[in-house]
Amino acid sequence: MSKSRYVVVIIVLVVGLSLRTVHLSLAQENTSPLGYIVQPSGNTLAFQTLHTGTGNELSVAATQFTEMASNTGETWRYLSLSPNGTWLAGVVEGTNQSVTLAIRNMVNNVNQRISLPSLAGVDTQNSYRLRWSPDSQKVVIEPPNLTLATQIFDLTTQQLHILPTGYLYPLRWLPDSNRFLLDGPSTTGATIYLGEIDATSIDLQPLAVLDREILGLAISRGFTFRAPIYNIAQNRFYVTLAEATDIGPAVEQLYSFDMDGVLRLEANIAAIVDANSREPLRTRIYYSNADSNIYLIVQNNGPSVIGAEPSISLYRLASQQRLEAIYTITFPVIDWLYLTDSQASPDGRYLALGLSSEVADNRGILIIIDLLNGVTVLERNDLAQVCELSWSADSVQVLFSQQLQGGCTRSFDNHPMNQLVAQNVQTLTASVVFEDALTPFFYLPPGG
Repeated sequence: MSKSRYVVVIIVLVVGLSLRTVHLSLAQENTSPLGYIVQPSGNTLAFQTLHTGTGNELSVAATQFTEMASNTGETWRYLSLSPNGTWLAGVVEGTNQSVTLAIRNMVNNVNQRISLPSLAGVDTQNSYRLRWSPDSQKVVIEPPNLTLATQIFDLTTQQLHILPTGYLYPLRWLPDSNRFLLDGPSTTGATIYLGEIDATSIDLQPLAVLDREILGLAISRGFTFRAPIYNIAQNRFYVTLAEATDIGPAVEQLYSFDMDGVLRLEANIAAIVDANSREPLRTRIYYSNADSNIYLIVQNNGPSVIGAEPSISLYRLASQQRLEAIYTITFPVIDWLYLTDSQASPDGRYLALGLSSEVADNRGILIIIDLLNGVTVLERNDLAQVCELSWSADSVQVLFSQQLQGGCTRSFDNHPMNQLVAQNVQTLTASVVFEDALTPFFYLPPGG
C-alpha cells in the first residue's frame, strides 16, 4: 500500500489498494476531513462525509450528500483524496480508451479535466494510479507500465510535468513536496534518482547506485528493493534489498544512504529468521517521526522444518547492525495468516496491522502496537477480516473495512466493502461507523 489508493471500476466495482509502504512522518493536521463513504450508481459516484460527532465518536453525515458524475460511456477507474481533504482526483476512461484526470475541489465543487495519453493499444489490464504530494498541491499520475511516462500535475501553476519513460514507480515525495525519489534502470542493478520540481521543469539527478555485485547479491538472481523511506532526523534514506527469487533462502539486507548517495549496511534481515525457509521474506519499512526510529515488518511465510510456524514480526533498528524485536505473532502451518495491510497513525506513535487467513475467508486479526512504549495495545482475533486500514487525523481511531459475505481479497482484485468499523486505541472500544448490506461502498481517507 506503501500510505491509500483506490481503484474504481463501475461495471464490476473494483476497489484497489496496493501494499503501501508508509512514511510515518507525513502526518495529517487535526483539522483535516476524515474522508468520504463512496457508493456508485451507473456513471455517478455518491459521497457522504465521515466526521467526528459529539463525544468524539465517528459517524457518517447522511445530510451531507454530494455526487460526482462522469459522461455517458465513461468509467471511473481510480480515486484519490488529497492529504488535506480538499482535492479529489480521479482517472476517467472513455469507451475508446481515452483517459482524463478529473480534479474536484470538495469545498467549492469546482471541477477541471486534464487529458492523459490514451491506453489504446497498451497491453495492460490496469489504469493510471494517483499519488498526492504531502502539501496536497501536486498529484502524481503513475502509468500502468513503463512504455508510458509518469506525469505530475501542479495545481498551483496548472503545469503538467512529463518525466522521461523507463523510470520505475512509485515516486516517493520528500516532506518539502518539491523533491522526490524515483527508481531508474541500471545495467548492474538500479539507480535511485533525486528529482526536483519548479514552476516549469523537473531536474533528475542520480543519487544512489544499487549494484548487486558490490552489495553481495547473486548476479544470476538479480534483486528487488522497496522504495526508499526518508529519515528526517538523520537526513538519510533507508531501503531493503533482496535477491529476486521465488524460493528461499534469499539474502535480504537493510541499507541506508545519504544525500551524497553513499551506501551503508544497516542490518542483515535474513539472519534473524529461519535461514532454510522455502520462500523469500516479505518486508516493509517505516520511519516514525514520534521517536525518529526505523521499523521493519518481516513476514516469514515458509518455514522449512515440519511443525515450525510461519510468523510476522516487528523490529526496531536499535543501532547499526542490530535489530530489536518489538512484537511477533505465529500461526499454525495449516492456517497461517498473511499481512493484508499495515498503517501508522499520523502522529507516528501507533502501528496497526491487519491480517487475514490463507484458508478461512472470514477470519482476520487486528493488532495495534504502541511504538513509543514497545507494547501491544490491542490484538483482536474475533473479526471476519481486516481490510483497508486507515487512521483518524487525531490518531485516536483506526478504521478498517469488512466484506461480511466473503474474504478480504487484496491487492489488484479487491471488492467493495459493506461495513466500516472504527477501533478506538484509547478506550479500546469499537463501533460500526457505516453499514450497507445491499449497496457496497468503499471508504476514501485523506491521502488515499
